[in-house]
Amino acid sequence: MTAVDASGYELDAVRREVLMRFVRDRYIPMRFLYAGPAVDRHLEFAESYSEDYQDGRSEQELSTLLEVLGHDGVPQQLCDIGPSNGVHSAQFVTGLSCLGLSCRRYLGLDFSSRMLDAARIRLAPDLPEDSRFAQWDFEAAPTGAISSWRRPDGAVMLCLLGGTLGNTEDPARTLRHLRASCSPGDALVLGVFAPPPPGEDVVGPYATAVMRDTMTIPLRAAGLLDQQLELRVELIDNAVIGTARIRSDLSLGSDSDTGAVHFAAGDEIRCFLSRRFTPLDVQGLLRAAGWRPLGKSAKRAGSYIVQLAQRI
Repeated sequence: MTAVDASGYELDAVRREVLMRFVRDRYIPMRFLYAGPAVDRHLEFAESYSEDYQDGRSEQELSTLLEVLGHDGVPQQLCDIGPSNGVHSAQFVTGLSCLGLSCRRYLGLDFSSRMLDAARIRLAPDLPEDSRFAQWDFEAAPTGAISSWRRPDGAVMLCLLGGTLGNTEDPARTLRHLRASCSPGDALVLGVFAPPPPGEDVVGPYATAVMRDTMTIPLRAAGLLDQQLELRVELIDNAVIGTARIRSDLSLGSDSDTGAVHFAAGDEIRCFLSRRFTPLDVQGLLRAAGWRPLGKSAKRAGSYIVQLAQRI
């Protein structure tokens, strides 16, 4: 059975029930912005604004990788966590090849099956023959997909790039799930966004019409209409947060469906989260989750930080 809201967005019954639980708790995890009806928006953006992905992040990741591990120390088994539409992952994989580094085996893991399909297609020309893709909600629990895929005679390089960790509800728990999913000696390449310097407008790029529309797609999928919401985007404690305010009293669902959700005028739902981390924040999170940070310090270039770590 498929539920369709007034905006035309479709969700299967199981995913709708999960989404409604979060709506009831007044927040929506960021993974819902990369699944279901929101996937089309991300794929459209990747095609229409491909130049926005040419931001130097992959070059920074690769240079840090070489600086810390050395040419002979980079694992040849690559586990790509959250490849999304595959644009950034393609830059990273082709960059490895240009540096003479082999990616002999590849595993792509993502929450969204549709995103995995898009990444598989985009990455096809650049991946080794031994490549696999699998779904994983890395916020919920560890996965056995890595251990069943890997070869025991070599380390795995896990890549969690593009600020993905900052979109999670509990970054430390997410890093523990990663640790529990791999083996001692495996390496992690972690990319996060840094707090903005004084005076920099970090909110502006998120307050555009396109981004505001994207933030509210899961709310529409839950049955809310644009005219019932007021959206604000602000920086709070080094996190860009999008909050939808309910304009008037209303109810969603019914007791015979997933259970009615009632709102009073002024109620708010957090619908977007993008955390920023200092280098000390990153290293502290890694140590607390059982990872050993590698290198003298995290490497920062502009608003992006790259930190390598090893599973202990």
